Amino acid sequence: MDRVIEACDIFRESFQPSKPIKPVDPSKLGKLPKEWRVFYDTFGVAKRKDGFIWIVDPSDYDWLGQLFALDVMPVARNSFGDFFCLNEQGRLFSFLPEYRQLDELSNHTLMSIVTLSEKELTDDTTLLRSHKAEVKAGNITDYDTCYCLKPIIPLGGSETTSQIYLGDIKAYLELIAQST
Repeated sequence: MDRVIEACDIFRESFQPSKPIKPVDPSKLGKLPKEWRVFYDTFGVAKRKDGFIWIVDPSDYDWLGQLFALDVMPVARNSFGDFFCLNEQGRLFSFLPEYRQLDELSNHTLMSIVTLSEKELTDDTTLLRSHKAEVKAGNITDYDTCYCLKPIIPLGGSETTSQIYLGDIKAYLELIAQST
């Protein structure tokens, strides 16, 4: 248990989460490893200090796996709708919906908690720059919204040239899923 607390302390120091926005019901955490149950008990749903990364309640985003045929559970996302997901063994993956790309970030349960706080592994510099510009303009994402690109990447858009607007994350990802 001490190692889990230590991993959570490292996460807290690097991620600097907001106060929990809401608790996560442990009965809805499915087959997440016990270390991640402690993590959710500690942090609940929260966002990073700059709002770029959100810790999500996996049960609120269970539609993601069905939409993209994924066998992982979403645990966090960025403000552009890219996700960080766990499998039952505690391995952490990044998932880029616009490319249907799932990449392993960590193959160890405790390191997955720490990895989620490491900006070098979670932050795309182009998206983070756009996020900061949107926040400065007063366009701030909420738990169920994200920055959307128009046109979306599968239809010829890009992270640097597409128009950015604030939209419903589920509707946006449904559009991406239909286009990929």
